[in-house]
Amino acid sequence: MTNSKDTLQYLTLNNGKKLAYRLREGSQPSPTLVFLGGYRSDMTGTKAVFLDNLCAEKGYRLLRFDYTGHGASDGDFRDGSIGDWTQDALAVITATITGDMILIGSSMGGWIGLLIAKILGDRIKAFIGIAAAPDFTDWVWNHEMTEAQQNLCKQQGHITTPDGDTLTLKLFEDGAQHLIFDKPLNLTFPVTLLHGKLDEVVPYKVAQKLATHITSSIPPEIIIVEDGDHRLARDENLDLLARTIDKVIR
Repeated sequence: MTNSKDTLQYLTLNNGKKLAYRLREGSQPSPTLVFLGGYRSDMTGTKAVFLDNLCAEKGYRLLRFDYTGHGASDGDFRDGSIGDWTQDALAVITATITGDMILIGSSMGGWIGLLIAKILGDRIKAFIGIAAAPDFTDWVWNHEMTEAQQNLCKQQGHITTPDGDTLTLKLFEDGAQHLIFDKPLNLTFPVTLLHGKLDEVVPYKVAQKLATHITSSIPPEIIIVEDGDHRLARDENLDLLARTIDKVIR
């Protein structure tokens, strides 16, 4: 299943759907980096491609993939949920990685990464969150949607946002079963949270809340990028990500 040339490959899931992934083999004896993309993002995005180029240069091993309903993977995006996409991640990790790993989660991928960390435990050597968005379905439902919008979503099973996004009732109901902030989160590895102060999608205070929520012998590190937006995809932001990886991979 591995390929040093980082070619597009597919993993057939138990439900018959094919999950697209790319695995770059490394020359260094270091943990595998796992990139977990955000909502509606895929492995051809700016950060994913940057990480691939970085790992090719540094000799690091990298796994990137598309959740079902995203990118080159099978499935309808509207059928997905946090639980489904977490299972996608676990399936491709199980199929391609036998050793330790460092999780890099962008936005929704930060939430999924934390769920994976709770399951895989000691195999996780570090977590890097990029505008991590744990429990975003909870705050959207309870703080951004009106009662009328909630009722409409319940009646028709979905709602369409002003920017054209479709948010399903399944996404909200499933998200409520996978919350991070509703119970203690004890992690045994270094956590670094990168967040833009100008992020209008996931406020930087979410990173501060997450850092105080985590219990660990290693205090989480928060790096607030003063002029950073939600994507943190400018050259200087990517350089910061590279430095953060070099720091935790040693």
